[in-house]
Amino acid sequence: MDKDLVRLNREIDKLKKKVRESISAGVSLSADAVKKEIRNRAPSDTGELRDSIKTAKNGTVVSVYSDSDHAGFVEFGTSKMAAKPFFRPAIDTSKSAVFSTMKKTIQDAIHDN
Repeated sequence: MDKDLVRLNREIDKLKKKVRESISAGVSLSADAVKKEIRNRAPSDTGELRDSIKTAKNGTVVSVYSDSDHAGFVEFGTSKMAAKPFFRPAIDTSKSAVFSTMKKTIQDAIHDN
């Protein structure tokens, strides 16, 4: 194989690794921002619902969730209680920031190479 082609393949491999790492970091930063926004919007009589907002990361996939038994009842309401949405509005508000964070982390990885 041509030396230039070998060198090009090595550079591409390094760039792919750097982009993967930046995506992972960007996903974590974004999830933390979404979690913070959800916690800020959660109704807080005792703080239990606010404190139940968690993140779980698996590679480049992060879930933001509540481990509270009543989070769904608060978010969507019941036949006896009006909904007090906090999760979905926080996600909607955070979308633009998430996309900006991801774009910046990937661009930084490409341009720093």
